[in-house]
Amino acid sequence: MNIFRKKTHFIPKTACITLLLCTLNTINAQQFGFEMSYSNPVRFGTNISNTFLHQNKVGITFNTAITSNFSIFSGLYYSLAYGNKTQMYPNNDYVATTSYAQFGDLPLYLMFNLPVSNTFKFFAFGGPSLNFGISHKQHILSTLATQSPMTNDMYASNALSRWNMQLGTGGGLQWKKFILKGGYDFGIFNLDPSKSIIIHQSGWYATIGYELENLKKAKQNKSED
Repeated sequence: MNIFRKKTHFIPKTACITLLLCTLNTINAQQFGFEMSYSNPVRFGTNISNTFLHQNKVGITFNTAITSNFSIFSGLYYSLAYGNKTQMYPNNDYVATTSYAQFGDLPLYLMFNLPVSNTFKFFAFGGPSLNFGISHKQHILSTLATQSPMTNDMYASNALSRWNMQLGTGGGLQWKKFILKGGYDFGIFNLDPSKSIIIHQSGWYATIGYELENLKKAKQNKSED
């Protein structure tokens, strides 16, 4: 019981720490940007079938330089996800599950930058990302006598935990203000609220982005004029 309570308390503490660090990075950010991405997360675990999702994500990013080659990258993202799977049974029976979900993400990455010229650079990054489930609906259509058609809210029914901590790694390139990158997020938290089974959600993603004007530099140039 004590171990379960410690794990339960760990989630909001982790959320608060990650949010605080992201906020501090936002305040001190030297570069701002906008990103759009496509990802293919999968929810998997013990005694459950895999659920694949098609996810589209948009967000604003904040980047703060530490040295000439290292920076702290964070952002705020919103995503919509969709998934469809069919489990077949004898006598042509089946159970079809359609999922619709919304998520929010707060990444906090250490980024290594390798400039090639004044307009082109490579970069690599890694670090934690806090994922929060906003909604997750499942529509089930079945021909089995033991399974009735139904619509289920995964969070309201306590079938799935809203909080997920992921460890992400990836890389990409930037030409002028245009950014192309990709990576993979490894799910760390067990998403089963009862902890009777193990459920994780991980997945890869591809992103295009655009770096906005350096607000601090623009303000400095304006004051010098």
